[in-house]
Amino acid sequence: MTQRTIMVLLLLLVIGVWGLLLRPAVAPIPVQAQNGGSNTAGSGLVAAYSGLYLYTPAGYIYHFAPDLSIRDRAVPPNIGPNSATYTVQHKLQ
Repeated sequence: MTQRTIMVLLLLLVIGVWGLLLRPAVAPIPVQAQNGGSNTAGSGLVAAYSGLYLYTPAGYIYHFAPDLSIRDRAVPPNIGPNSATYTVQHKLQ
């Protein structure tokens, strides 16, 4: 009787460990929402194929070439907070 109890407990233990190992394959990956779709981007760097973009907290967007020379600058409008139009100023060479 004792040996059968030990075998049942070991079997439950093995099934539990396998359940813990297989849980990430069954559970969905949690996602994070974006910043709400506001037209003022947060500050940070974004790497892209065409170069590097720098977003400042003031709303300016700088576009750098792969050699880190500045290509473009987007200036936020002074119309109002809900305006989505930027003025792009290209660097003259």
